[in-house]
This record gives sequence, C-alpha cells and structure tokens, in this order.
Amino acid sequence: MNKSFLPLSVGIIGCGWLGTALAKDLLKKECDQKCSILATSQSLENTRVLQQLGFHATKLTLPATADELNKHAIFKQKSIVICIPPKLKQGQSDYPEKIQQLVRAAEFNQVKRLIMVSTTAVYNGLIGEVDEQSALDFCAEKVSVIDQAEQVLLSFKGNAAIIRLGGLIGPERHPGRFLSRGRKIADGNAWVNLIHQTDAVGLLKCLLFQQEQVGIFNGVSKTNASKKEFYQAAAKSLDLPMPEFVVDDLATESLSGQSKKIKGTETRQQLAYHFVYDDLLVWLTKYSAH
Repeated sequence: MNKSFLPLSVGIIGCGWLGTALAKDLLKKECDQKCSILATSQSLENTRVLQQLGFHATKLTLPATADELNKHAIFKQKSIVICIPPKLKQGQSDYPEKIQQLVRAAEFNQVKRLIMVSTTAVYNGLIGEVDEQSALDFCAEKVSVIDQAEQVLLSFKGNAAIIRLGGLIGPERHPGRFLSRGRKIADGNAWVNLIHQTDAVGLLKCLLFQQEQVGIFNGVSKTNASKKEFYQAAAKSLDLPMPEFVVDDLATESLSGQSKKIKGTETRQQLAYHFVYDDLLVWLTKYSAH
C-alpha cells in the first residue's frame, strides 16, 4: 500500500482490543507521516490506559446528546473507524440509535469518511456459501438490529464502508481459551468463519488508505475446517484435553450443506489485500511451536 494515501487524521471510536491494535499499527508504521490519531473509550479507566500507551485518547459515552457529540474532538478527525460492539448478548438493542447519533455528528462536523466494524453474525440463519450480496434471514432479532445499524451507516452523506468481521482471534484471544470452561462446543460439524487480529487490522488500513472503496466487505480467513477440527487443533496447541462437541448425527459429509461458509473473495479482490494468516490451522501449529 502506498503511504501517500494515508489519511493524516484518524479517529477510532470504541478503542478496545481491535481498535487499540489498529492505533498501535498506525503509530508504529506511519509515524513518519505525522498521522494524527485520536481514540475514544466509554470507560475512563480504559481511556487512561490508552493515554499511558502513548495515544491521544478521550472518553466518549453513548448514547449522548447531539450537542455533546457535535462538540467532541473525535469529530474533528477526517476519517473515523467505529468499533463499538452491538452488545446484543447483554440485552441491549439501541445499537442502530448509537450509530445514527455518530453519523449525524459526523455529518454536522463534515467528517470525510466513516468505517464501521460490523460482524458476520448478520448472516445467522443462512446455510451454504454466503457473500456480501446474500439475502439476510431476519427471523433472528439480532440480524435485524445489526442490519439496521449498517443501513444507518451507509446513509452517511460522506464516504462510508462496513467491514463484517468473522470471529476474532489473536493475541490474548487464543481460541483454546474457550475450552478451559469444560463446556461442550455446539455445532461441531459447522464451518469456522474466523479472522486473525493482524488481518482485521490490515483490512481496516486498506479501507483507510483506499478512500474510494465504499459499501460492505467481508473479513474472513480461508480456513477450511469444521469447529470440531479447529478446536481440536486449538486444544492441542495449548496441550489441553480434547474438547467435547455437540455434533448432528444426521449431518451429511458436506459441511457446506449444513452450515454457512462466509466468502471474502470480493473483498480480497477490491482491496488487493493478502492475508497474513489465511489458514488459521497453520497459525495454530506455529503457535504450538512457541
């Protein structure tokens, strides 16, 4: 990627595990470009942690009044990455409203570009190969909530892009950590649709650099494995006992016929991005070697 395309003013709203990795990468690799990065967190404690890491960081709590948001320093940045989670498992359903508040403030302050980190959970209920053009199944409430938030983001009057990321793994998120609770893993025959933090950051940087890219993009590795195969490898990499799985005995040998396999071919072609960890089974093997 050509550094001349680097946006010199970037805001990261919701600077958690992924946002912090993005901020670190921008500061480390682009410091000679004097890139201005401002991060926000809903937690004052985490804001202070970000500041201790050397970031310009400030607190931003949602929902907020229009006046509070319009005056917030984050909206002085020309490009903004929104990394706030839907928190649907916590019973919250105001995700679309929060995104709408951010979009309105961005328009008021004439922000040039918005990038929203979304989730492949929006494809829940689908089976077979799935891509950005697949019709969604709105039977599940969370699909509707995520879609509403995405549509609000796409209504932004500037440049807007959405990256739907698969399950995130990487530093401090080794998949083997899910096995320590001794629980059975459901849908053992289902495909895994995952992405490493390094590649999630790489895709976000592509979208920051390539300002002309708009619309929806999938971010998933090409890992060709079932949950059973993948989490067995994860357990082996940490020297853990083999996990137990809930597997449908009536399932056919074709995984794709029983679950969804999310495709990211269009994203790779449009952004010209080459994954660092495209086969996460290989990553697990290398992890175990360390």
